[in-house]
Amino acid sequence: MEGSPWEKVSSDKPWVFFFPYDVARRGQVLFADTVYNAIQRGISVIINAPSGFGKTVAALAALLPFVKGGRRVIWAARTHREAERVIEELKLINAKYSADVNAVAVRGRVEMCPLISSGYDNDDAAFYCRETRAVRGCQYYKRFLEFKAPERWCMTGGEVYSYALSFNACPYFVQRSLVRQSQVVAMSYQLAFQGIQTYLKEVEASTAVMVVDEVHNLPELLRSITSDRLTLRSIEGAAKEAEGKPMLQRFCHALMEVVKGYGDHEQLVTFDELSLRLKAEGAPRIPLSMVAEVAVFEGNLVRKALLMEGKRPKSSLHSLGLFLKLITSGRYTLIVGGGVLQALKLEVVRPEADIIGFSATADAQLAEELNLEYIDLSVAPTPSAEVFCLNDVTTAYEEREPNYKKYVEWLKLMPKRTGIFAASFKVLNGLLNAGVGSALSPLFVEREGMTSRENEELLRGFKEVAGYYLGVLGGRTAEGVDFPGLIRIVFIVGVPFEEPSVRLEALIRYYRELYGDERRAKLTAYVMPAVRKVVQAAGRAFRSPEDRGIVVLGDKRFVTLKRLLPRWLKSFKQINYEERQKLAVTIEEVLKIKSL
Repeated sequence: MEGSPWEKVSSDKPWVFFFPYDVARRGQVLFADTVYNAIQRGISVIINAPSGFGKTVAALAALLPFVKGGRRVIWAARTHREAERVIEELKLINAKYSADVNAVAVRGRVEMCPLISSGYDNDDAAFYCRETRAVRGCQYYKRFLEFKAPERWCMTGGEVYSYALSFNACPYFVQRSLVRQSQVVAMSYQLAFQGIQTYLKEVEASTAVMVVDEVHNLPELLRSITSDRLTLRSIEGAAKEAEGKPMLQRFCHALMEVVKGYGDHEQLVTFDELSLRLKAEGAPRIPLSMVAEVAVFEGNLVRKALLMEGKRPKSSLHSLGLFLKLITSGRYTLIVGGGVLQALKLEVVRPEADIIGFSATADAQLAEELNLEYIDLSVAPTPSAEVFCLNDVTTAYEEREPNYKKYVEWLKLMPKRTGIFAASFKVLNGLLNAGVGSALSPLFVEREGMTSRENEELLRGFKEVAGYYLGVLGGRTAEGVDFPGLIRIVFIVGVPFEEPSVRLEALIRYYRELYGDERRAKLTAYVMPAVRKVVQAAGRAFRSPEDRGIVVLGDKRFVTLKRLLPRWLKSFKQINYEERQKLAVTIEEVLKIKSL
């Protein structure tokens, strides 16, 4: 098979008995061996491996010998759909080898409860469920108590839902029952990292292996899950709910004055400074932890009353109490300004389980940040890309405005089926204002705040009609969507550096204190997250090693970032608009090859 994108499934490791295909893509055997060896050695690793050669099925095959030996697998993926792909691959393995692996893909309580309407969050849903079972009794829960799990199962969340309702049993509790007994559990990041500690308490923690797909998302994800915010509006809502409760009302009014007092510009504030300001504004002189407990208790009474009226059990007072519990429970960085009080957990604390993380944009810096061993599989097949760097344009803040029209001129050279990814929504809107919408047609544009359903409809339209796609780096489409054969060219507009903010300043300071090195701190907090977003988007045109396409790095700053790019992107050709014919010739050559 020399020169072929395929290779023999050949290894001295027992995972070969669980690989469901007769041949493997080049790189899959090496990847599966690497995962197997890491688990056998008992080490947590991050594996850098290119996109498109089937990491999911290779990792599953490598894990299954250990699963059959008693290990449990928690698989965390970016979306529910990606988590369910794990179950579909396991079904193939079970069918081909009679592996009899019990597995389930998990959905949240909101989606699994047949009584809850849309608009609930998971916290509201948990309260609704608890109160309904305690006060009125739940017919679905009662039937669940009689439920007996089947002998074997390998089900997605939707399949669990339908299966449970066929017995009139609660889908959520049926799912929980299956999770406790499953050998492989797959779920979205949010569910995985919010529920991992509970899961580890229910099983023998030492048996658990956590797989993190697209592991480059992990630091920011862990921060977002452990952080929280309060707005003036929510504090005002809490004060209204606290009528007739003098202590809580005094506290809410004092907190409102403190938040207003900081004005519109964000700034860092210490916990001690916040406490002193609250006292100066007349807050009760009792510990914030005690205020938190009372607010949660009274908030729950409000929630019960709302539930009795048939309304969503949402309480601002309860939210206030949870926020105060958070900031009194550990080391949080507080930022206030613009009517918002934020509590940020800058420290990244990974779960206490063996971790196998992989991504096409993993790097040694990320591994060090997460305290994991780094394995670079750059010898595996990488995309065959023609890469150009435009050295006459940039989205750097001070030069951005005059460059938008230059970008539009460059984009006019692009054929249909080009994916355009802007550094931010501000840059995307700048392109629209500069006339890219009339220059490229039809243009499918990602909008800020789009729901998942709206985004899916947009992508469906793009896939059905030859046109152009305009999205943002780091967005749903730039990282979570495959375009096999649909995108021929990826055009990157700018470098997606986070804009200067108090949060960014705090993050850099955190890493400076951690590493004792300013340059390393900026690299970790500021530079590498932007580079990873670019590499993820560039990979949209290359979903298998044999794909050939073009990547245009549209910003002169990529010249200085070159050393941080992966091997397949860093050998770019620098051109300016006067040399645009070089790009035009390459586009014509690549498109001829793709049409063969």
